[in-house]
Amino acid sequence: MQILAHAMYVLGGLLFLGSVVAHLCVRVWLRPRDPDLDDLYHEFEDEHPEYARYCRWLKLTTASATLGLLMTFAAVAL
Repeated sequence: MQILAHAMYVLGGLLFLGSVVAHLCVRVWLRPRDPDLDDLYHEFEDEHPEYARYCRWLKLTTASATLGLLMTFAAVAL
């Protein structure tokens, strides 16, 4: 049981740290540069493609950081 707890602690910590670094990279490099995103209209898309990619990566990195924290908490609680 202790081996599982240690493995979850290490994997959760690495996942959390990796996700935080990836989240910061997304905030810096994938942020939309165009200030007129509201003025653009795309017939077949609800959002601007660049903004949609940015939001998708933000959600993914936030979800993986949350999973890493949950794994670390579960390892501590065991």
